[in-house]
Amino acid sequence: MSWLCQRRDYYTAASVALSLLDDAVAVYELCGIIPKSPDEELSHHKGLLDGIKPLGDDSSNENMTETLTSLADMAIGCMVKGGISMSKTLEGFLSRVSV
Repeated sequence: MSWLCQRRDYYTAASVALSLLDDAVAVYELCGIIPKSPDEELSHHKGLLDGIKPLGDDSSNENMTETLTSLADMAIGCMVKGGISMSKTLEGFLSRVSV
C-alpha cells in the first residue's frame, strides 16, 4: 500500500486497505457501486484481493489490534489525500468505526 501511495494511487491503496478491513460498504462507496436493495450481499470487495482473506476482528490479539489500527490509519490517510472524490467514503468509514 505504501508503494501505491508513493505513486499517488490513493484510490487503489484505500481500496486494498478497506478490503482487508472487510468494510464492504466503504469499498462499494469508493467504487461508486450502489446496492440494488438493502438486503443485497456486499461481496464485490471479496474479489479485489484474489486469494487474500480480510483480517478478522480478534481484539484479544494485541498484534491484530495494531495491524487493524495501522490499516485504518492507512485507509484514512489515502482517502484524505485522495481529495473530494473520496470524502463521502471517508465520512462513512469514520462514522462506522468504533472508538
